[in-house]
Amino acid sequence: MADDMNRGLAAMVSARLTTHADSAPVFGTRVFPVIAPQNTLYPLLCYRRLSVQVPTALSGTVERPVVTLEVKIYDRTYAGAVDAAKGARKALNGFRGTLGNCTVQRTTFTGETDNAEIPMDAQMLPDYTVTQTYEMRCEDVTA
Repeated sequence: MADDMNRGLAAMVSARLTTHADSAPVFGTRVFPVIAPQNTLYPLLCYRRLSVQVPTALSGTVERPVVTLEVKIYDRTYAGAVDAAKGARKALNGFRGTLGNCTVQRTTFTGETDNAEIPMDAQMLPDYTVTQTYEMRCEDVTA
């Protein structure tokens, strides 16, 4: 998978989440690749590629790459994290589109888990998280 396509996919995910009617009011511009800047207000969302699989056969590539995307939503309350996650799911599940050198043919929601991240300082409150996974079938339109 080409570097341009990787950057295109990241830009597309960010653009989708910051402009979609169900996620933009929740996150605004607080959507980040991998890690959020310190002291960012909640709720916020971080996304990262967990894997990129390119199905192949002896004759070569047989299908488009499948990117497994992880989306992690953070909030100060459990209810807030769960509600914010709903907006992300509505924005991403079923998404298709093209931006720059990347085309997403199909996005499928594959799972969700809840958690809490306990700070090292016992005086601080935990951050509640909801982690979602999606499979995105992609192609590099310049290939």
